[in-house]
Amino acid sequence: MLSELRKGAAGFLFKLLLGFLALSFAVWGIADVIRQPGAQIIATVGGEDITLTEFDKQISILRRTFGEKIPHSGLNQLILQRKVLNEMIAVKLLGLEAERLGLRISDEALAQEISRNEDFRNSSGVFDKTLFQQSLRQINLNESQYLRQLQDELKQSLLANIMDGESALPKGYAKHIYYLYGEQRTVDLLTILSPGKNYNLPSPSDAEITAYYDEHKNQFMAPEYRTVAFIQLTPEDIAKRVQVKRQEVFELYNERSESLMIPEKRDITQMLFNTKAEAENMYSILRSGTTLKEAMKLVKPSNQDSIELGMVTKEQLPNEAAKVFSLDTGEFTEPTESRFGWHIYVVRKIQEAKVTPFNDVQKSLEEEVRQQKMEIELNETIEQLEDALAGTDNLVEAAKESERTLTVTEPVDASGYGVDRQLLLPQSQYGEILQTAFSLPAGDRSELMRQANGGYYVVRVNAVTAPRQRTLDEVRGQVTDAWKSEHLHEAKHQYAQSLAKELAATKTAAEAEAVIKRHSLKRTTQVTLRRNGIITGLENTVLPPSLIQEIFEIKNVGKATSAQLMDDHYTIALLRSVKAAADPKTNLQTNQQLQALRRKLRSDYRKEILEQYISHLRTRYPVQINEAVLARLAETNK
Repeated sequence: MLSELRKGAAGFLFKLLLGFLALSFAVWGIADVIRQPGAQIIATVGGEDITLTEFDKQISILRRTFGEKIPHSGLNQLILQRKVLNEMIAVKLLGLEAERLGLRISDEALAQEISRNEDFRNSSGVFDKTLFQQSLRQINLNESQYLRQLQDELKQSLLANIMDGESALPKGYAKHIYYLYGEQRTVDLLTILSPGKNYNLPSPSDAEITAYYDEHKNQFMAPEYRTVAFIQLTPEDIAKRVQVKRQEVFELYNERSESLMIPEKRDITQMLFNTKAEAENMYSILRSGTTLKEAMKLVKPSNQDSIELGMVTKEQLPNEAAKVFSLDTGEFTEPTESRFGWHIYVVRKIQEAKVTPFNDVQKSLEEEVRQQKMEIELNETIEQLEDALAGTDNLVEAAKESERTLTVTEPVDASGYGVDRQLLLPQSQYGEILQTAFSLPAGDRSELMRQANGGYYVVRVNAVTAPRQRTLDEVRGQVTDAWKSEHLHEAKHQYAQSLAKELAATKTAAEAEAVIKRHSLKRTTQVTLRRNGIITGLENTVLPPSLIQEIFEIKNVGKATSAQLMDDHYTIALLRSVKAAADPKTNLQTNQQLQALRRKLRSDYRKEILEQYISHLRTRYPVQINEAVLARLAETNK
């Protein structure tokens, strides 16, 4: 947050608008906002309120500034609201602490700050009070309000500067990080396949089976099962009942004939001249019957490289050129003036207006008719189903009356699986129905619910079977398989680590190659990487962070990491080469990289210090957030 709170803004209005991103006027009217009677309190900081009015003003300011970049609903909107509120709380805390410490801003400091603002300077670079007052009027502030807010901002900035952690960074820290993260290492990735290896796993004894079952009982629970009945209305069902006739499509085509009109276009040559005399000279030459090509040799337009406008509609031309649509092929306009100079427009070709052919739009119109009929059919079916449901809680009768299919399931769990672990209701098709069914008490029926895909459903819970612990006899086969799987995984892990140790113990490249060959290790690829990511060698693959860490802990070329599980197999990295980061003194680019890193480290350090300071201030000045108001905001913005 430090970098955000101390960040300068380019202009006066920008500083006022970006309240939650910088200290500049972060809280509108800390002392001057006219609070509406009974305004809702969204948070209280050290006894001072942040009202919903103030909060809404911040959001509105952001929307006016950033437009579509600011989310209006969904999770991003909730994140934005919480961020704005936290920033407002942080600024309140800084303001309270500044007052406690007795920080004061002199009139001279205020005057200097105002005079430094370029938005208040005239073309001569001198402070202009008229311009200053005009700027304030744009944001509905008077001079006294502005000065008080500026004082608040400067006090808060002064307090933030006191927390500056730049000097606390260890000397040479940035250069150390530069070399650390600039180092490149190249490794061979070796995959342990061992598909034919016999791990000689014994069959588990009854005692081992019982012990494993007792230690992992939660894995062998029978989940809650429910028997449900539902009526589902899907868009596919509706689509099957809708037929589109060619005559219906053609009637829509006739209704849309005006909007389907392809406007008249003309191929236009535009000649631009710097003076009226040049334009009139060209006009006289053209009137004498000279061809355009020959005339342009006598009087050269200033836009010779961009003389052709191509095929354009009347709407695509500036107002002064619209008269060209009253001319015939080969005719030209009189000289016409615009702010760019003097123009003469020549008609090269005319493409008459016409209606888009039926065959060109038939498919899109047919789909439009289908959607219209599907919507009508859907509404009628929903109304029929709602009438049937209104008269009875019995879904059998409702399905019969509305001519819909009733589905009654066998016992099914929340994931859609039956007692025998067969998938009965796939989540992709029935997920919402299952979610509703498992939220209802036994015997209850839901309302008619809309699905995300546009369909509808109603579901009733016929019976509920509570979850229970399966006995060992019921799941003996599953327990045996789980025991074998766990011990096989451990055996593979031990085998992989033994190979890694053997490879790491080699002293020469030849010895390493012998180990690789003896154990049939597969050299998957060679990878060059830094600590923060892969440079070359792998596409769409992510190395485990623990493997990357080990790669950069290896002391000598030729040594190997431990075996790490990666994509269902074990992988060992064998170090092939180490390339140190380039000396930042060697060229401008590396020096710039070091300086950029130094700036980032300073910024991150300041941010961390200020975040900790704000956290400390929260203990000094109690902060209470009205979660109920935030919840209502979230509900409103859904």
